[in-house]
Amino acid sequence: MGFLKEFKQKLKPPKPDPRDIISADDDEFESISVMSSTSLTSLNDDAIPDEVILLNRYLLTSCEHFDEVTVGFKVGDFLVRRTEMREGPKNEKTWMIMITIRVDKRGSEQVDHISVPWNASKCAWECGKNNDQKNLGEFISEHIKTQRSIMENDNRYKLKHPVPRNNWQMRHAQVIKEKQVGHGAYGEVWKGYVRIDDERYLTCAIKCLPEGMISTLTRKLEFIKEAHVCRLLQHENIVRFRGIAIDEEPIMMLLEWCENGSLLDVLRHKGPQLALADRTRFCVEAAQGLRYLEKNNVIHRDVAARNCLLNADMVVKMADFGLSQASRFYKETNAETKMPIRWLAPESLNQNIFSSKTDVWSYGVLMNEVYTNGETPYPNLSLQEVRTQVTRNGIRITAPPIMQPGVAALMKKCFEEDPNLRPTFLELKLKLRKEYAALIKKPGGLISFFKRK
Repeated sequence: MGFLKEFKQKLKPPKPDPRDIISADDDEFESISVMSSTSLTSLNDDAIPDEVILLNRYLLTSCEHFDEVTVGFKVGDFLVRRTEMREGPKNEKTWMIMITIRVDKRGSEQVDHISVPWNASKCAWECGKNNDQKNLGEFISEHIKTQRSIMENDNRYKLKHPVPRNNWQMRHAQVIKEKQVGHGAYGEVWKGYVRIDDERYLTCAIKCLPEGMISTLTRKLEFIKEAHVCRLLQHENIVRFRGIAIDEEPIMMLLEWCENGSLLDVLRHKGPQLALADRTRFCVEAAQGLRYLEKNNVIHRDVAARNCLLNADMVVKMADFGLSQASRFYKETNAETKMPIRWLAPESLNQNIFSSKTDVWSYGVLMNEVYTNGETPYPNLSLQEVRTQVTRNGIRITAPPIMQPGVAALMKKCFEEDPNLRPTFLELKLKLRKEYAALIKKPGGLISFFKRK
């Protein structure tokens, strides 16, 4: 079963909506331990005919997740796409045009990917000996009309119904960058706008994967996978997905714009002015978003204050799903994956194991950040010392003096050695709501820094 297929059946993709993603310091991350193409003619980037760019009624996207894109395809449904390749000793970028189509092979339906090479000497597309045609759009239209197979000697490859481009699949011409607001190992984040129509523009955060980062397709596919996760998440405490632009470079993910930036920045710059009500509410809202992930079997794997954003109303939105997995349980097998060591549970540090209960551990670290004005976890230890102290010596973060006793008890439970003894996010959400309710009943309890402004 393909990536997110089960998950997709549970959740409705949200309507197009944007946000900010602020980078983590590179020194907080450390490692915890493609697409191939043969005998397919490709084009240099400069040689791509303009008509390919103008095939707007067909979906032009990346190959890796077509098991997801083609869910619901019927026989004859098809889409057209450009696939990026790197060739030669200089690792030069080239493109290849593919037609993805569902066919019936002896009673078993499957999705096939057919290359459409470009013959530069003929200035024509080639799909079988007798199918040379200069204009790809005309080639496709003719085969829809005549129902002639695009494959020689195989009558099953008939183009019947082109799959329209989804409204979340943006074109680069729709996106306007205004100013850069973040950067890191993943690329850059900009504040900008996406054009909905001639009169309407939507403010959004634009997460860009720079062209220089795609020496292989690995990072590109990770980026697209992150977008697939974000697209299916719909909750008031999860950053909203607006769209993705991947027809050309730089690849861009468009997210809900959260104008107050990261929770970590607010804690570090305005922490002394925050009331307990603010801190407790931040914890409640983060737990609500994480409960939604828990309920839908998504592991975040990077729960931290830097990945909590604040919108105009100072509501917490969980963000940055670059490490997320749509699974109940996940074992990291890529030794090159950089992980946030200071936020990881012992089983993640020791065995590369991740689950909702490892997210609960990381959430306990987040609670400490909220009540210490964004203090770095284990500030006096190196990353290697954190590994050793957490996994072998049983060191644990202790509750800050200002943390309410009930909240401190919950945080302590998040750090249980046995994952089964840690609370669920449902339990955390409900108990923290009670803590918040008790707090605001006190005289002046509703007065927060933000409400006084």
